[in-house]
This record gives sequence, C-alpha cells and structure tokens, in this order.
Amino acid sequence: MLEPDYKQWARSRIIEEEGRPPRDAYPEYMEIEYGFTERPATILERFAFEGIGVLRSPIRSALSVLWWALAWSFIVRPAWRWKRRNWQLRPLKVPSIALGVLGLLAFVGMGLVAVYGWLMQPYSPYFFLFAFVSGALIAAVLTRPKVAVQND
Repeated sequence: MLEPDYKQWARSRIIEEEGRPPRDAYPEYMEIEYGFTERPATILERFAFEGIGVLRSPIRSALSVLWWALAWSFIVRPAWRWKRRNWQLRPLKVPSIALGVLGLLAFVGMGLVAVYGWLMQPYSPYFFLFAFVSGALIAAVLTRPKVAVQND
C-alpha cells in the first residue's frame, strides 16, 4: 500500500507538469521521491479489496461458487448418509462404495480443472477461499437430509 508522506510532498518531485505526468511517473516508481511511503496491507484491507472484486464481477463470482458447490455436493451427500448411520461404514455394499469413489474422483477432477483455470489466469487465494468455503456451505445446506417432523 502506498500512503502519502506529506512531509516529502513539499520538498520532493512534482507529480504533474503542465497537466501531464513526467515520463518516469509509473506506479512502480512512485515511492519516496514522489512523496509516498510503502507499507504492507492489513488483513482488513485485503479482504475489503477482495470483497470489492467479488462485487465488481458478480457473474464470475457466482459461477465460481456454483462450481465449488457442485464439487462439494459429490462429497457432502455421502457424508450426510454416513452421519445418518452414526458414522458406521457397515454394511458395505459394492454400489455404495462405487458411488463414494466416483464422488471422490469427481471432486478431485473438478479441483484439477479449477487449478488449471488458476494456472491460465491467476486469481487471489482469498477469492479461492471465498468460493471454496461458500460452495461447501451451500452444498451442505442443499444436500442435508430432510428431517421428518413428529406430531405429538
């Protein structure tokens, strides 16, 4: 983060000459000689920047969250079933094992596609964390088993 250093502004270089910046006035060169000091961004500033990025590109954000919600649904649905059986793996049946392995492979495959997309056009780890966790929460809510209500 660049912050203005007001003490330097009075005695340092000018930012504009006749309404135009000097030839070497690029952001990567605008430090102490232009009256700015550099400091690391706080965690709140990082999350605020990422939040603004999510809001500025809602379609990309929604598609990323939906992608991870679909990927997580392959894992969460068997986990709900497993929880309903009190975390017991018995009785083991071939179709249930095959569906579990296919779900795990689908999750890993969708993760590899996401990694490939990140290699083609890198994005922030904070955005990845947002989409990954949001997708997991949506998948957990949408795939939870229905609870039968008992009337007394």
